[in-house]
This record gives sequence, structure tokens and C-alpha cells, in this order.
Amino acid sequence: MQTENDRLDIFHYLIHDIALYKKLHMSNLQPKSRRQRALDVGYGTGIWCYEMAIENPQWDVIGIDLFANQPRRDSEVPNAQFLTPVDFTGPEWPFQRNEFDFIRNACLAGCVPDWQDHWHKNYRYLRPGGSIDYFEVDWALQYAAHSQLPPHAQPAQYLWNAMQQASSRFGKPIAYPDNTRAMMVNAGFTDPIHQVIRIPFQPRPEKREQRLEQWCKEAIYRRRPGVYPNGIETLEGMCMWLLTQQLGFQPNDVRRLCNEAGRGSAAVFSYRKATLSSWNRVFVATKTNAGLSVLTRDMFLII
Repeated sequence: MQTENDRLDIFHYLIHDIALYKKLHMSNLQPKSRRQRALDVGYGTGIWCYEMAIENPQWDVIGIDLFANQPRRDSEVPNAQFLTPVDFTGPEWPFQRNEFDFIRNACLAGCVPDWQDHWHKNYRYLRPGGSIDYFEVDWALQYAAHSQLPPHAQPAQYLWNAMQQASSRFGKPIAYPDNTRAMMVNAGFTDPIHQVIRIPFQPRPEKREQRLEQWCKEAIYRRRPGVYPNGIETLEGMCMWLLTQQLGFQPNDVRRLCNEAGRGSAAVFSYRKATLSSWNRVFVATKTNAGLSVLTRDMFLII
């Protein structure tokens, strides 16, 4: 569990501190005379809730999740609250309609069986004029059209394909849904904004990109002597259950695949003949047009 908690906090750092330049949200949240309410759907370790509550004492920040996983420091941040167990994939959430000024959704791929229903619920519990953020790591390995997937990356690609198959069979696909924007519009949101932040795997000269590469390695390329000598330790939490229960893999087979992917990942990070990257998807949507005129509908950023 600690390994998974570390992975969640690392991705929080990657998304908010580096990719988004220390921003906790992309929505344009305007101050109001009354207290405002924010909801974090699937709060993980609770790190975003705590940081949002500390930075915005005029907000009440609520996190919902199936399991209580946050550190016990609620008393230190009285305007942060955590509700468990709450199955956010169920038909209703335990709130009044139009209750929240802001709803955050982050890293939910593999957790949601019906994305269209999920965005309908976001819309249902959001106040008119309120907004949502959606952050997702698109795990599909991206590379430039003029280049080919390097041989080193093929074991990781095989593992990713197996995880897609297993998660789809389980009913909660881990792949990013390409029709996300259309589903948001269908749920009632006005003119959702889609940003793509490309996270390069290869070494880059800029200091910020070096930090990004370092934390990317920390998130997916971790070694445990005797178990994952080469391997992607944090992937065990993502794929062990899926591959053994849904595809019939043996645990040792999964560990072997992780080690092979780990050896390949080490080479991928130093491979310079192809432009390899992962994409971080960012969406902003509201119930009205307020505050969106400064942005274009689709943006592609390289960081």
C-alpha cells in the first residue's frame, strides 16, 4: 500500500507542481462572498484536498473515495473533509444537487466503468456557473510519426496491451477515452477545453525537463532487489490483479513481464533516435461560458 501511496503522490507532483507550474486547478475559480465548496472525486492519499484547503481557507474541500487512505491529519486542516466508503461509480453521490462550485477528477482511468454516466454526475452536483477539472495520464506510448517504436520499448508496449485487454474485460478500461470531450458536451457542459501536455521520455537540456524526467523515472521505474531487479515496481499495483484474475497470468509471469519492461524502460529513457513521450490530458468545463473566452478549445503543450 505504501508503494501505491508513493506513486499517487509522485503523480500529483508531476501533474500539479511541474506540468501545471504549481497550479492546483486549471479552472478560473473566482472569489465569492459566501464559502465555496470543492469536491475531489477519488481523492487517493488526500494530498490535493489538503493543499487546496490550506491554500484556500475560504473553501470547504471534500474528498470521496471507496477506501480511507489519507494520513490522519484532519484536525490540522479543518476545512478538508474525507468521506468513505463512497463508491463514486454508483448511481448517486451523497450530496444535494448543485452543491459544489468546483469538482476535480484526476487519474481515474481504470476506475470508471461508464464515463458518460460519470460526467452526468459531475454536471448534476455542480452549481450553475461552477466548473470541473479532469486530469488523466494517457499511458499509451506516443512517438513521432517519422520514427518507429524502438525495440527496447516493445516489452512495455506488450504489457500495456495486456493491461488494456484485462481492464476492459473487468469493465473498467484503463485506456484514456478519446471521446471525452464529446461525452462532456453530451452531459451538458459548455465548450470543454482540452489541453494535451506532452511529457518527453528522452533527456532534454532544460532544467525543468530534467526534473520532469527524474520524477517520471521515480514514478514508473523503481527497483526492489530480488523481486524487481530491473523492474517497474509500481506497475505491480496496477497490473498484478488485472493480469492474474482477468487473463489467467501466474504471478511469476507478471513479475517477469515487469522485469522485461523495466530493462526496456531504462533503455527508453536514454534512447535518442525516436521522440517518445506520454501525454497528460487536461480538461476544463463549466455549466456556462463564463471564464472560458481566454482559452482555445484544444491546446497542445510540450513541457
